[in-house]
Amino acid sequence: DYSDVAAFRKMADERGEANIKALGAPPPDVKQTDHQVPIYDGSTVRARVYQPVPAPKEGSPLIVM
Repeated sequence: DYSDVAAFRKMADERGEANIKALGAPPPDVKQTDHQVPIYDGSTVRARVYQPVPAPKEGSPLIVM
């Protein structure tokens, strides 16, 4: 039931936290940053960016999920 938006957001946040806990921290040569991206209705969505450190001279791919 997705009619209760607050409950759905809470459930999604809890699942996300469980996934992060299961995966563990990124390797030491990967930098992780979180960003809040504004969307059309005035709310925001979280974007998590993983970047290799140091960055490869030839660049690296971008993957969006």
